[in-house]
Amino acid sequence: MNRLRALQLIKGGALVRPCLAATQVFAARTLRFTAALQKERDAGFLKRLSRRMGWLDHSRSILRMSGYLLYENVADKVDYARFFKEFDMPDTFLSWFVITELHLWMLMVRMTAEGKEGEFVRNCMLNALWDDATVRAKKLEQGSPAGVREQLNVLSEEFHASLFGYDEGLLSGDRVLAGALWRRFFQLQCRHPLHLESLVQFVRQQVKLLDGVTREEILLRPDIRWIAFQKPSQM
Repeated sequence: MNRLRALQLIKGGALVRPCLAATQVFAARTLRFTAALQKERDAGFLKRLSRRMGWLDHSRSILRMSGYLLYENVADKVDYARFFKEFDMPDTFLSWFVITELHLWMLMVRMTAEGKEGEFVRNCMLNALWDDATVRAKKLEQGSPAGVREQLNVLSEEFHASLFGYDEGLLSGDRVLAGALWRRFFQLQCRHPLHLESLVQFVRQQVKLLDGVTREEILLRPDIRWIAFQKPSQM
């Protein structure tokens, strides 16, 4: 399958809701990681105190679980339907992906403050993303593994490019961030300037909120609160 066909499938395929297979995969991993977490809690007092003070790294099994739980905080808690409605987005695979991508990027920004542990959790979040995207893409492109691979290759290239744009926008002014969101999130097709303005404000406010989440909460007990973005009509 050529690149043009892959792009057509990504932009035209109907959105696949979280499927049973993906849910079972995450559930099985969560059970294994929960057992590891319980074992960690049974460790000696000195070890727990040391880790709480940041003297020792948390075990990889717990951090891996946190990465997948953080992804589930996006996949299960973000109100996709509202994004579709408020921003006049088509109900497609690509729309699902760019919404998920934006929320994961904001979590990745928060993880940069947590050093090596944050980097490991970030990578686990990305593994969860591509696991989920693969399941959804297979549902769209049934019987064509080559087509799925091509779609995911295209998405991967666009994903990494969007991260650079969002990072630049976050560190710069609202105009630069708006440009990044217009190019990626709205796919150069934002017909209402107020939509773009409200999304810029949403990103700024959500990043600020995540900055206030403690190290222990984000690494060991991830339970993200996503703010409700302000409707353009309310601005």
